[in-house]
Amino acid sequence: MESNKLFPLKLDVVNGMCFIPTSNDEVSKLWHDRFGHLNFRSLKEMSTKEIIQGLPKIDVINEVCEECLLGKQHHSVGTPKWECLNFEEENSLEPQVDASDEQLQSANSEAETQQNSPPIVERKTRCLRDIYDETEEVDTTDSVYFALFAGEDPITYEDASSDEKWVHAMNEEIKSIEKNDTWELTSLPSHKSAIGVKWVFKTKTNLDGSINKHKARLVAKGYKQKEGEDFNEVFAPVSRLDTVRLIISLAAQNGWKLLQMDIKSSFLNGVLQDEIYLEQPPSFVKKGEEEKVYKLRKALYGLKQSPRAWYDRINDFFLKCGFKRCPFEHTLYMKKNPKGGIMIVSVYVDDFIFTGDDEEMLSDFKSAMMNEFEMTDLGELHHFLGINVQKSKEGIFISQEKYAAELLEKFNMKNSNPVSTPCVTCLKLSKNGEGKLVDQTLFRSLVRNLMYLTATRPDIMYAVSLISRFMEKPYSSHWEAAKRILRYIKGTIDYGIFYKTRVPVQLVGYTDSDFGGSIDDSRSTSGYAFSLGSGIYLGVQRSNPCSTISVSKDPVLHGKTKHIRLRFHFLSELVSEGEINLEYCRSEEQVANIFAKPLGGPTFSRNVNALGVEASFGLGKAMLE
Repeated sequence: MESNKLFPLKLDVVNGMCFIPTSNDEVSKLWHDRFGHLNFRSLKEMSTKEIIQGLPKIDVINEVCEECLLGKQHHSVGTPKWECLNFEEENSLEPQVDASDEQLQSANSEAETQQNSPPIVERKTRCLRDIYDETEEVDTTDSVYFALFAGEDPITYEDASSDEKWVHAMNEEIKSIEKNDTWELTSLPSHKSAIGVKWVFKTKTNLDGSINKHKARLVAKGYKQKEGEDFNEVFAPVSRLDTVRLIISLAAQNGWKLLQMDIKSSFLNGVLQDEIYLEQPPSFVKKGEEEKVYKLRKALYGLKQSPRAWYDRINDFFLKCGFKRCPFEHTLYMKKNPKGGIMIVSVYVDDFIFTGDDEEMLSDFKSAMMNEFEMTDLGELHHFLGINVQKSKEGIFISQEKYAAELLEKFNMKNSNPVSTPCVTCLKLSKNGEGKLVDQTLFRSLVRNLMYLTATRPDIMYAVSLISRFMEKPYSSHWEAAKRILRYIKGTIDYGIFYKTRVPVQLVGYTDSDFGGSIDDSRSTSGYAFSLGSGIYLGVQRSNPCSTISVSKDPVLHGKTKHIRLRFHFLSELVSEGEINLEYCRSEEQVANIFAKPLGGPTFSRNVNALGVEASFGLGKAMLE
């Protein structure tokens, strides 16, 4: 031992040997081990971007690293322990069978043999053949057979590359991008950086659950973009649900055709104003040009500015075709011809719904769209944004019955007892609720799902708006109020809005307020509803942002209430000019009451009918197409 308490070790090396990997896979594995089993995609990115000097080209291999697999296991692979448990008869779930001493000795002997044997790692993932080999044959005379399959979409490119249908989907996506002249291969400028790409896979299904197609989408990693450097304007408007309901109401009352079209790869048609570079997608790298990148001419999914670029493109096209854009709804367009024909179009990203009284205008619009873009003609409107649309001779019925059933299943309320109203009469909820605190995530998820259901269920709008005020700190009392809404949906799962045909088109609106009904801050809850003669198309319920007490404490009262004076004079002018007619409604006739306060059974049912909310079976099965 030396003075520094170290033992010198002398090794006489006779022959020195150096092991050099011969294949690229072995090189990748070697560097994978050197960097502490870092994943191959990160290694490839470091190699491509030359982050580490001397790092060779790395390929992503599909083989599983034995050490990585062992390190991700959550259970011990040591020697199993055997214990002899003695359950009391009253605690046993199964009938207890007494074992003789000889059987116990045999079991103990077998357990002791297992303890002395080498450790065995059990293989948890077995194929159906292994299970079949260990299964005893049974009598299959009266058996019922089921076909079970797994249809999960792949997450990574490596998962999808081994499946032929997903490889075909990726090839179709690349063909669509190149056909659209979306990019060009070029060298990366020194002052620019390339954005990575990722494959997203989705199996699209029909309404009955059958597979429609397997879709692979190449998206850019837009989260790496920097504002002011890679993009500026990103906002793009979409049509509101009340606009969609208005178009459906007009089509029903006038007997117009309600048609739908879908554009393929809509964002790929948007022209970019910014200079954006992308890395070449995996397995589609050009040979001999691996160091080059793609410069985008048009937008790609995932980019921050893609929605805005697409909206600018479609807006310019509509204006060029003679359409006029609504100044208050920037996705609503209208066109008139010299004969007096009219056509209305609403745009929701890549979905178009349109209607009108001139068949020739509708046909010309289809042809113009198909000549400009790659479109899919979906015919008459049957399903839009999760809303089921049923047309008949008597009108159009919209509902979300399937979504409501999934909602009840999700929150385990499928077998609950139905109630006649979504909330009890004179319900008052406070931020300081009763009972214990409940899970915020679960409560918010329920509120979010219920809010989307109000698209065709205005009868639950007040109750949903009320419980949404307590998402920050929900108590048991708030949760019970939310579950009551689900119980009401259980009994009215097939309800929806029915727009009748051949009725006089007359704009009718109702408005009401509870005048300081909140017990926390005395804020008022107001609501209003509008229809064109049958079926509500616009229903709004809101809590006023400024309470009466806050206004009364303001020393400059006239400045704070100036907007009230302006609106009062504006309404006075409209009434004097005959544009509108203001009438007082008794509480029994006030339809907007359902948006401002909880109502009892008879009053609630009367207001629900006034909104045009009906059950699908009430319309007659023979009538629905």
